[in-house]
Formats: sequence, structure tokens, C-alpha cells
Amino acid sequence: MSDFKTIIIGGLLIDLYPGINVQFDDTYASINIPDGYTKISETEYNTKYQEKENEIIYRILREERNQLLLNTDKYGLADFPFISDEKKQEWLAYRQALRDFPSSNQTPQINEGTMKVTNVTWPTEPS
Repeated sequence: MSDFKTIIIGGLLIDLYPGINVQFDDTYASINIPDGYTKISETEYNTKYQEKENEIIYRILREERNQLLLNTDKYGLADFPFISDEKKQEWLAYRQALRDFPSSNQTPQINEGTMKVTNVTWPTEPS
């Protein structure tokens, strides 16, 4: 089982069964719920799995976005010495596009090897 899948299933089971030791592998059938607790249906599990996967992907996406903003913080300072007002506006627009990201209908995915978000088009940094 991939680390990413383990994170998703583990997080999902913690949400569903807080404080309960639930054994699992990489399939719904492998989930072993202790006596006295009810296992959710496979349909509900699949829905909640997708929700948890999206939650984690968007959390990673926001972290990447926040790092890009952090790397360009100096361009947001009022006294940064831009070479022109045009260049200043380019950087301010870029930073706004990052804050608004993702504003389009993108379908982010995860590269499980790198844990980086793929299948998104980031705003283009000014040169």
C-alpha cells in the first residue's frame, strides 16, 4: 500500500472511529472493526475515501501555494525597489492569483512518490 493511501485510509478511519484501534490494509474488506462497533457500508466508505483524498490533496496544494507566496513576500512590501510601476503591478497580480488559486475548474491529483500536487496550472511568475 502506498504511503498516500495509508494516510487517506488512516485519516478516514480516525474520523469515523475516533479513539478506536481499527486494523486495516488497502481494501475495504480488510478493515477490521472491534466488536461493538458498526462498519460503514462499502458505498459510504468509497464516498468518504474520496472526500478524505480531496481534503488531503487540497491541503498539500494550499501548502505549496503558501510557500510560493512566502517566496515572493518581498514583492508585496511597499518599499520594494521595483524597476517600474508595470513590474510592480505584475508581481502584485501574480501574488493575487496565488491567493485566489485554484480559482478555475482544475482537478488536482497527487504524485504519490513525491507527494506533490499534479494536474494543475499554477499562475506564471513574472520574470
